[in-house]
Amino acid sequence: MIVDFHLFKGLSRSELLHEILLFLVAGYETTSTALAWFIYLMSKHPQVQQKIKAELIGDSEKQVWSVERLDSLVYLDCVVNEVLRFCPPINGTLRTLTTDDRLPQSGVQLFKGDLVLIPFHTLARDTRQWSIDPELFCPERFLHVDKDHHKVNAGGHFSRITIMPKHIGGTIEFDQ
Repeated sequence: MIVDFHLFKGLSRSELLHEILLFLVAGYETTSTALAWFIYLMSKHPQVQQKIKAELIGDSEKQVWSVERLDSLVYLDCVVNEVLRFCPPINGTLRTLTTDDRLPQSGVQLFKGDLVLIPFHTLARDTRQWSIDPELFCPERFLHVDKDHHKVNAGGHFSRITIMPKHIGGTIEFDQ
């Protein structure tokens, strides 16, 4: 689907202020919660901490930090994904259905406009979704994940469950 973004009117100053406030409040809380869990889990798993240190040091302690260098930190990326899977900073999300649908296993009919709750913690602990015991903190479960999030991947889980992009870009236009 191709979207012509020029057809959309921009945000008013009031809408922009509300969006910034949302980013600051929601971003602060979820980021600080995720960092707290990261620190706690590193204290409980020193072997993981050592692997991160080794990857960060790499071939030389005087490496220049760049986007390419950040993207090359595969194990650190696995650890971040595992922290977010193991201890999600939010309980879940709500989505509004855009079309009628039927759940394949139960046959339950869902209708356009229905709200669907997606519980992150429950999905993250569902043994049907993970080849490695989901009750274990194991960053290695993400080592062979298809970074482009194709349906077929070697990670042993469905990539749509834990997609956490590193970079988000957007354009904000002001109304006159």
